[in-house]
Amino acid sequence: KKDYLEQVLKDFDSLARECHAVSVGHGFYEEERSVSHLLSLVMTEVGEVIEADREGLRADMGAYERVCGSLGVFRETAYRTYIKESIEAELADVIIRLADLAGYCGITFGEVGIKDMYSDFVSDGYCDKSVTERCYVLYGLLSRYDSEVEEDVDLGNVVGSAVSFIDSWCRYDGIDIWWHVDKKVSYNKTRPSLHGKRY
Repeated sequence: KKDYLEQVLKDFDSLARECHAVSVGHGFYEEERSVSHLLSLVMTEVGEVIEADREGLRADMGAYERVCGSLGVFRETAYRTYIKESIEAELADVIIRLADLAGYCGITFGEVGIKDMYSDFVSDGYCDKSVTERCYVLYGLLSRYDSEVEEDVDLGNVVGSAVSFIDSWCRYDGIDIWWHVDKKVSYNKTRPSLHGKRY
């Protein structure tokens, strides 16, 4: 629905600023990064969604709520035990990487017309596809941008389409992806510089 998508995009603009600020604070932008570099990191997160599915890792929401007393509470130990590494958490990572990219590039979705893909997700049969097949669609959406090609597909459209696809995926599967994004952002704030990696 239009109102739903408008709210998602409004919230995403705020999320983009927050995620990019967290990334800057954790040292990910000590040097300038290309869009190709950042999109490649998004794709690595998509690969982790596949790995979580292969291993059958799903978030244990009931256990998390029992330990924390409420789903609205964040506790690092409970998150690492019951949520982290799950397919839900990895999908949240994809959105967080996209939000960071949007924040870095100054993409504001209040100014970009992004279509709510939910009806297409169902009518085009994506709802019947496996996780690996859905991830392949995501790779295709992300690969549409090429900074070396003049008049290429708009980066904001690429990011927005990927976010809308994941949102549609999660709505269909009954996953509150924005809850998972919120908690993963909270977890990321507790992590060391560069999350212990080179970049």
